[in-house]
Amino acid sequence: MKDKITIRDFTMEYVKERAEEEITPATLKEIISQKEKILKKCADDKLLSHFKDDVRIFLKIVEDYEKGEYSSIPFSALSVMAYTLKYILEENDIIHDSIPCHGQLDDAIIMLYAVQITEEEVRKFRKHMQ
Repeated sequence: MKDKITIRDFTMEYVKERAEEEITPATLKEIISQKEKILKKCADDKLLSHFKDDVRIFLKIVEDYEKGEYSSIPFSALSVMAYTLKYILEENDIIHDSIPCHGQLDDAIIMLYAVQITEEEVRKFRKHMQ
């Protein structure tokens, strides 16, 4: 993380701002290349396992966008999804993942925010997939 923040600063606006700053079209390939690692981390963690379907749909949307198969999503929404996936992989984030019982709390909070922020775009993508 570039800036030192506290859990109180951790808001939906923070997620949107970080996504806008950190995610570029070039970073999408890097995130997709970590797909299996992201899925494993979600499967192995009790908190994140609740979001496994959301993580899968985020990965599918990012992957399809990067391949040019789905472009009907604003980059702002896509970047929130990508940032969230990238954040899940970070070990030394706001609450270090190595802290027992609490290490993935920030990851789950970001996931919850991302699901709320991108809800409409995910709905559109699912409709597109039918």
